Amino acid sequence: MSLQSIIHNALNAAYAYNDEIVKARETLKGKGADEVREALLPIVASYPKFMVPLVDGQRKAAGKKVLDSTHAKYEAANKALQRLVKDILGVTKGQTEELAVPAHIAKLAAQLAAACNEYEEARKLANTALAAAFAK
Repeated sequence: MSLQSIIHNALNAAYAYNDEIVKARETLKGKGADEVREALLPIVASYPKFMVPLVDGQRKAAGKKVLDSTHAKYEAANKALQRLVKDILGVTKGQTEELAVPAHIAKLAAQLAAACNEYEEARKLANTALAAAFAK
């Protein structure tokens, strides 16, 4: 396989990942980090490349199910779960708290969203429009 094919496959996977994260965001809209993690936990645990059993949590996780930390694929599953939660919530590296959006910006964003909803791939269109505006 050529390097070009390898890189194209990697880029296709990255675009596919983003598309699926957007769908997951829509499905989990309005949920907090704990709720998103709880919803994803059994799905990630049962992923065929991981198959990490869920066990009863101890100490601060008492009363909850957690990944079995003694399983060989625990670290990979746990890291995947962390990344998915962050990506779905839109948490970026170094982000510690939610940014307060001024009312006039929220109003403009709502207008942009409404205008973009008339087109296919509305979120991508809105993101592209914002990126272009910042580039000027």
